Amino acid sequence: MESRSGRQVTCHCDHTTNFAILLQIVPFKLDPHHGQILCYISQIGGAISLVALMVAFLLYCCLRSTMVSERMLIHKNLLVAMFILQLTIIVSSAMTNQKILCKVSAAVIHYFATAMFLWMLVEGLQLYRQVVRVYGSEISWMIYYYLISWGLPALIVSVTIAVGWKDYGGGQSCWLSNENGLIWFFAGPVLTIILINTFILICVVKVVYTASEGRDGNQYNKDSASRASIRSTLMLLPLLGLTWLLGFLAVNNDTIVFLYLFTILNSLQGLFIFIFHILLNTEMRNAIKRKKHIREMTRMEFISSTAGMSTSHRHNTSSNACYTHDGEDYVIATPPRIIIDDPVLTSFASIKDQVDGNFVTSLNCPDNVDGK
Repeated sequence: MESRSGRQVTCHCDHTTNFAILLQIVPFKLDPHHGQILCYISQIGGAISLVALMVAFLLYCCLRSTMVSERMLIHKNLLVAMFILQLTIIVSSAMTNQKILCKVSAAVIHYFATAMFLWMLVEGLQLYRQVVRVYGSEISWMIYYYLISWGLPALIVSVTIAVGWKDYGGGQSCWLSNENGLIWFFAGPVLTIILINTFILICVVKVVYTASEGRDGNQYNKDSASRASIRSTLMLLPLLGLTWLLGFLAVNNDTIVFLYLFTILNSLQGLFIFIFHILLNTEMRNAIKRKKHIREMTRMEFISSTAGMSTSHRHNTSSNACYTHDGEDYVIATPPRIIIDDPVLTSFASIKDQVDGNFVTSLNCPDNVDGK
């Protein structure tokens, strides 16, 4: 709050709530006008991302019976870390005048920001195993992913607090100080992860281009391969956190454009993930259709049973129930457990199709039904 007169309250949005401070490694005084604009962008973008992340997480939870894979679990953990980070950044803006709460907020932001980047690293490693390396990708690494992505941030934050508690959440913001190098306890791991994920992105895009180009190498296939590569890159940028590299390029007021790009892209990171990996994802749309189909079939079965439908014979094959009534065959399909490679691997359908189990598409029952 900037001032108060009677019933009129004047508020001021300043550097304390600016999303861009997370990777401001070089201390410099930001122009108040730019600071206010960046603050509004951070707040609006963060609020939009919170809604997008919540909807995405709920969709993954609702579709867990038809979409089961390690990538789904990785996505859900990334969404949780990102959601709590965005929420804490918004809330911490009101704690700059409360020393202890500000330090606690800084620690929470540090923990979940580091956890978010480690889950982004896990996204990259899992993608590399399934698209580039392929062999050995059937072995589960989830236990190691959990230990690294949720355990290592706690160690990093503990060491940071032990080394520089007095500069933890001090100054104008509830964040690490960039005046004595404490910021590098966060910026160092982030830069390392970005470099690793950049290498993984290059390898994946190369595989996509080669697979899309084909063997004849004509111009049409080359254009198609280029489009597939660009699409894959755009999809992976927010998922692998590569847009955070812009934060390292903003070192003074002359490079303010990088701060704007950094704030816009990363405050809306949750929205981009929702768009690219939920709305525009074929596997997600198909999973929703399967969910609706299963509910319709279940409802039909319930209506038929309550109406007293006489069943001449019934046969169960695997998890599908076949019924014959008045000479007509019906199949009630229970939810299959399908292993898919979610968002990113939708672009790589020509490379790999991991579907475990077949969904019933025919309404013909087996000929060897008991009693026939």
